[in-house]
Amino acid sequence: MNKITEAFVKEGIKKRSLNTHKGDYGKVLVVAGINDMPGAAYFASLAALRTGSGLVYVCTCRNNFAAIQTLIPEAICIDYERLSANKSGSDAGALDINSYDAVAFGPGMGTSEAAKHLLREILDRAKIPLIIDADGLNMISIMNFSEQVKKCASQIIITPHIGEARRLLGGEIDDYSRNIIAMKLQKKYGCTVVLKGNKTLTCSGQEWDDTYTNTTGNPGMATAGAGDVLTGIIASLAGQGIDPIYATRMAVFIHGLAGDLAAADKGEHGMIARDILEKIPFAIRSIVE
Repeated sequence: MNKITEAFVKEGIKKRSLNTHKGDYGKVLVVAGINDMPGAAYFASLAALRTGSGLVYVCTCRNNFAAIQTLIPEAICIDYERLSANKSGSDAGALDINSYDAVAFGPGMGTSEAAKHLLREILDRAKIPLIIDADGLNMISIMNFSEQVKKCASQIIITPHIGEARRLLGGEIDDYSRNIIAMKLQKKYGCTVVLKGNKTLTCSGQEWDDTYTNTTGNPGMATAGAGDVLTGIIASLAGQGIDPIYATRMAVFIHGLAGDLAAADKGEHGMIARDILEKIPFAIRSIVE
C-alpha cells in the first residue's frame, strides 16, 4: 500500500509566482451550518482560507452571518436559500453552484427536509469537485443515495469516520480491515473515500495501489471540529486546480502535519480544532521550504 509522505505532497505545492492575484487560487463554496451551527462553517471556511484559497464563500443560514463575518471577515456570506432557488435560472437570485471551483457540503447542516433538498439540488446540478462530510454523509445514508452520488457529474470526495462508514455501508463492519472498508465504500459510491482515524486512508479505486495511508497525525486530533478543518483543506486544494484525488491525499497529510505541530506546541490532551487551524500555514510552509 502507498504511503503519503512529505516528498509526495511537496510535488503538488509550489512557491507562488510573483504575478498572481486572488482569482488564481480558487473560489470555494462552503455549504455549512444552516442549522444555526456557525462553528462548523467557521472551521471549514477558515481552513480553506488558511490553505490558500483566494476567495471563500460561506453558504449558511442568515442567523449565522454575524458570527461568521465577525470571526472570518475575509469570507463572504450567502443565504443558503439561494441554493434552493429555481434551478432553471429564471430566479435572478439563484446561485450557480458551478461558478465556483470546489464545493464543501455538510458540516453542521443537520438532516432536516430543507437540508436534504439542498443535497438533492447539489447532486443534480454540480459539475465541479464536491466534498461531502458530516451531516451530508448522514443524509446520504438516510436517503440511500448511493446511485445519486455515483451519477453526479462532480468528482466527489466523502470523508467518513468509522461510525459514518458503518451507516454508509448499511451494516456491521467490525470484521473488516480499514482497507477493505475504504474499498467497499469506494465501490458502493463510486467516489474518492477518506476514511478518517489513525493512519487515515484515501481510496480512489478498487486496486490496492488506489489506497494510500497517511503518515502524519496524532490522537490529540480526536476533537470536535477537526474533521471540518480537513474538509476545508480538501476543498481549498481542489479549488486551486489540483486534481481532486491528489488534492485529497495532500490534504490529509497537511491536516495531520498541522495537528502534529499543534501537539508539539500544546500537547495532545488540550488540543482543539482552532490549534490545528492555526498551524495549517506553518505546515504548508515547512513543505514548500
